[in-house]
Formats: sequence, C-alpha cells, structure tokens
Amino acid sequence: MALTGYKAFWDASKLILGINAVGFGITAMTRTHKITDLVGVGTFGIAACYTLYRAKNSDKTKRMLTLCVCLWSLRLSSFLFLRVLKAGEDKRLHQFFPNPNKPDQGWFTMKNGKPPKILKLAFFWSLQALWCILVLSPVNMANLHGKSLPGISKLTWIGFAAFLFFLGYESMADLQKFLFKENPANVGKFCDIGLYQYSKFPNYCGEMGVWFSLFLMASPILKPAHYWTVISPLFTLFLLNNVSGVPFLMSGWNKRYGDNKVYLEWKEKTNKYFPSFSYVNSKKEL
Repeated sequence: MALTGYKAFWDASKLILGINAVGFGITAMTRTHKITDLVGVGTFGIAACYTLYRAKNSDKTKRMLTLCVCLWSLRLSSFLFLRVLKAGEDKRLHQFFPNPNKPDQGWFTMKNGKPPKILKLAFFWSLQALWCILVLSPVNMANLHGKSLPGISKLTWIGFAAFLFFLGYESMADLQKFLFKENPANVGKFCDIGLYQYSKFPNYCGEMGVWFSLFLMASPILKPAHYWTVISPLFTLFLLNNVSGVPFLMSGWNKRYGDNKVYLEWKEKTNKYFPSFSYVNSKKEL
C-alpha cells in the first residue's frame, strides 16, 4: 500500500502527538508529575476510539479491539494516577525537572554542556507519543484498513481470552504490590508476596501479554501489508526489558535491598517473567 493510504493513520498519529504536546505544556507550567501517566496511557483509549470512528466499516472485531484498548487504558491510567496522587510524586521523573532545592536551576539552565531540563522533558513526552503510536498500531491499522468479516474469527476469540487473562494478571500484580506498600507493617520490607513469589515482574508479564493478545486479535482482519504492526508487542517487550522497566527497578532494588537476605534469595530463585515455584518451595524448606 502506498504511503498515501496511511492518511487516517497519520491523522491518528497527529492526534496522539497533539494530546502529548498539551500534556507537556501543562507539565512544564505546573511542574507536576501527576498527569504524565494519566495523559500517556489515556491517549491510547482516545486514539483507538478515533480510529474506530474513522473506520469505513465498523464490524464486531474492530469494536471488540477498541473496547479492549479502552479497558486497558482506563484501568492502567486510573491506577497510575491514583498511585501518584497517593505518593505525591513519581521518582522516575525527577531527572526531567529542575531541582526545587537548587534555586539557580531553571528549565533553561545549562551546565557542563548538559541539555536544559525543558529539552529533556520535551524529549520524554515525544518518546511517550511515539510509544503510543507504535504500540497501538495493530489496533489502529485494523480499525482503519482492516478487512470486514461477517463474524468474529476463532483466532480473535483466542486472542480475546488471552487479553482478559493477561489484563487480570497485570491488574492483580499491581494491586498486590500497591496494598503491600500501603501496609505500615511492610515499611522497609521487600515485596515477595502474591504473584511476586513466582516471578520478578508479573505486572510486566501481563503488560507484554496484553499487547501480544491484541495483535493476535487483530491479525485475522489485518492486511498482509500491515503485519509490520507486530512491532507493537515487540516494542513493548524491548521497552520493559531494556529501557524503562526492568533496568530501572533492578538498579533501585539492588541499592536498597542489596544486603537483604529475603531479597537475595528471591532474586536468585525467581524467574524474570514466567512463574515458577522455586522460591515458594525454598521458603517452605526454611
């Protein structure tokens, strides 16, 4: 398909960029961490609804895909928003903001050849928009250019079942860690309860599973020229495993719990993503 056939996809991409540009502006003016995930994740649902609206034929598969994205977007954006409201800040984002304890540091301050904070923040929001464009691509391309089927294919139903499983798995993992941290009795302790007994990152496993499932759901109506959208789950895997997820958390945990016997045992015995019973069995033996 010629690039001109992607006009609606580019329009959806411009919508995503525009929403994130507004988020960047509000963040820069208010210096708040609080709306970053709300806007970033919420944009997925808005863009999916937009491409469904632009679809020439809105069949059951396209409506199911859009509904799934909206469920994921609503669940994750509201959870992350409530979490940051409770915490008051997002420590991951400190590097993009001027230090309030340094009055001489502003948005445009440059020292030792380092770029100003405003440029770093703009780059972050640009990456967040790119994340949405790439990861949402199978749903958007299915909505805009997908084939219309008289019914929902078996492969889409399988993908839908997998989506519900992984969405529930991710939600449970997020809730278990949140409740663990909210319990005053667990201050200073490492979270090794619930799903975290069986793998290090059950929430990330669920997140990757969600997008592999959505690609599977979309595949029966995607045209062969649009199979490049498999980049969606692959990019999700790359980001969580190599950039913003695992490396950031493991670095922090190693510094905070490096001399904690429970953490060291958990780190050695548990798989990264897929559940295993090695750590649970080792606890029983103690």
